[in-house]
Amino acid sequence: MNRHPKTSCDQLSVIVLTVVTLSATAGTLLAQDVAHYVGTNSCAAANCHGGDGSGPRWTSSYSDWVQRDKHARAYTVLLGERSRRMVRALRYKQPAHEAVTCLNCHALPPVSGGRPGHDQRLATDGVSCESCHGPASLWIARHVRSDWPRVKLVQAADLSFYDTDDVRMRTRACTGCHVGGPGRDVNHDLIAAGHPRLNFEMSAYHANLPRHWDDSADRKRHAGRPDSADGTLRELKLWAVGQVETLRARAELSRWRAASTGSAPWPELAETRCFSCHHDLRDARWRRPTEKEKRRPDWSLGQFRWSRWERSMIESLLPIDSTVPAAELTTVLDNVDKLTLSVVVPDRDRMKTETAALAAQLDKWSVALNQRTFNVKDLDGLARRLVAESESHRGPVDWDQAAQLYLALSSFQVSQKEATGLTGERRQAVDRALSGALSRMRDVLRFPNGHDSAAQLRGPGADVDTPPVALEQFDRAIRVIRSALNDSDGAK
Repeated sequence: MNRHPKTSCDQLSVIVLTVVTLSATAGTLLAQDVAHYVGTNSCAAANCHGGDGSGPRWTSSYSDWVQRDKHARAYTVLLGERSRRMVRALRYKQPAHEAVTCLNCHALPPVSGGRPGHDQRLATDGVSCESCHGPASLWIARHVRSDWPRVKLVQAADLSFYDTDDVRMRTRACTGCHVGGPGRDVNHDLIAAGHPRLNFEMSAYHANLPRHWDDSADRKRHAGRPDSADGTLRELKLWAVGQVETLRARAELSRWRAASTGSAPWPELAETRCFSCHHDLRDARWRRPTEKEKRRPDWSLGQFRWSRWERSMIESLLPIDSTVPAAELTTVLDNVDKLTLSVVVPDRDRMKTETAALAAQLDKWSVALNQRTFNVKDLDGLARRLVAESESHRGPVDWDQAAQLYLALSSFQVSQKEATGLTGERRQAVDRALSGALSRMRDVLRFPNGHDSAAQLRGPGADVDTPPVALEQFDRAIRVIRSALNDSDGAK
């Protein structure tokens, strides 16, 4: 005997939605509520996020994403010839658009504690709304209500909502794929097979992302204390938090690689500096460590340091926030360096321990920077540290360090303009110097035609002790910026 009266599908839907809503209002979630994806169709309606651009930006965020954002085509690239060549080289049993290794970043990843595997019906959307904002089943009905700002503050984690208004959360949404993490590893095998190397820098990626949010409100939200009335230091915050979060993600990835004792290769060559191996042997001498470095007890000839890309700017950033114990952070960074320099194959257990300690310190620092109210003094001090003359060398020693410096100074130029309005001749002089120098730096960093690496960073010929001409040009550009900064207000 049926103990329940007949109920239509529509009535049942209303009942279920009512129960879920009442549960959330009470501050609790039903035990059977597990976050899962709902797909972009739930966002695409014209009266939701699929507008024509005539209303507020959020009303057309889906339209902006699907028309202008490369993330919308992240799945499609898995169907191309390059992807087919890669899976053949890697001897995958599945095509790229079905391989878990590829789908974990090129589509919605599986939800922790949710349904196993990838939903191929949603995978074709690529890196869609819920990749950055979280699986929406528990919050999609709530986020249209007037109390949503309060609800997300106290229940975001319970609802699996990722609040990208927060710069730290915004950056983590990017680093998950663009740096990597557990199950999302662009290792040396993938790179050798043809996958682009991951070179993520938050402020540059953010600048290139098509705006599908209210950017004016976001600039005000993270304005700090600019000099001009309508100015903002958001760019500085994006760069600073981005640097720390990128290195934190890299440390977490290294910890996971060390812990993967199955079929994963060790040491993982993607851990080390590419240019330790990939360079012209004839001009290698100028790259070698200084005599001072060789006198370190942990130095071993032929060993490779941890990759320079994610950490080359960290020392310049340290003085900004006095709440961070710089000595402790420097110690854990040195511990990782010592471990990778002392032996050919770093001990897995020690690597797990040291990178976990580094990630923990960086996490604390990221929280502090994210909460900091930045000011123009922070900005100016950072710029002078970036171009300060070093005792060991005048400037970058490889493409990675040069590229990161270029991106940092580009971010400084944007932030100076947004924070000060370039009022005053000296600010304008610094901006002019930056414009000319950054243009020359960009020419140095651009790969020559027919090359997919920095082939221009070769020595000048027979003189193997002299840095490449390209880096000499880079150094001259740095000196122009340094001179302009030293002539500006507040310089010694």
